[in-house]
Amino acid sequence: MINTLPHPPALNQSMEWLALVMNRGDAWLVGVLLAEIVHRKPGENSSFRFLRRMALIVWLVTFTVEYPLKLLFRRPRPFAQLAHAQLVGAQPRHFSFPSGHTASSFASAWLLQRRFPRWRWLHWTVALLVACNRLYLGAHFPGDTLAGAISGVGLAMLYSRLPWLTPSKKQDDPA
Repeated sequence: MINTLPHPPALNQSMEWLALVMNRGDAWLVGVLLAEIVHRKPGENSSFRFLRRMALIVWLVTFTVEYPLKLLFRRPRPFAQLAHAQLVGAQPRHFSFPSGHTASSFASAWLLQRRFPRWRWLHWTVALLVACNRLYLGAHFPGDTLAGAISGVGLAMLYSRLPWLTPSKKQDDPA
């Protein structure tokens, strides 16, 4: 249904740009870096530990979804299966299931809600926008984005428990 909405050129360009900056969770990390710089207290460096840890977790989630999971399921993209599906932008290189953009966004939202609980509504709204973006662009089926959301949060929870990613008691890192 989202993919059948009108596709004016300005909206198409905006959606392509959103997909580009959200690839691998890059825009999330830039946003956290800026927030940490603005809100950093003198002498505090634990906030940058969170950023490094978040980057590792989000990139691990993305890698897990993009390679083992997509190769396991090998689901073709909607534009390759449905005659009425509109593809906006370049043809994605990998398989469709699950959505990597959605996985990295939901992993980021889950991590950020723990660090910045006051802004959780914003984190989850942006993650949902990214999921809808993938449908609008014709890159994914709804089930792909749902699986991306679930795998993103699940893998973020799993990877955040890895011993080499677990903060010590001294660190001020709730994620």
